[in-house]
Amino acid sequence: MGIQSFDKQELQAMGRFYDASLGEEIARTGVASEISNINLDLIYGIPGQNFERWKKNLLTAIEIGPATITTYPLVIRNRTVYGKQMTKGIRNDFI
Repeated sequence: MGIQSFDKQELQAMGRFYDASLGEEIARTGVASEISNINLDLIYGIPGQNFERWKKNLLTAIEIGPATITTYPLVIRNRTVYGKQMTKGIRNDFI
């Protein structure tokens, strides 16, 4: 499951404007289901992300109890919020 972050500000910074509790709810539902191999994907390196926010994301994922947790560095692609800003020369740490 591509959770990315359980943090509202981090999700908004990445242009994802849904309620942060949705990812946690879906992940918990998945783990509680008959599906035996749930994986949660988290992103690190989000501009403005600090150690405490990252730690909270990890601890939330661990507490949910999926079979695996995969972490990925933020990759800035041209069509994303960050990519468009970089193309325009805008530097914004968002959080």
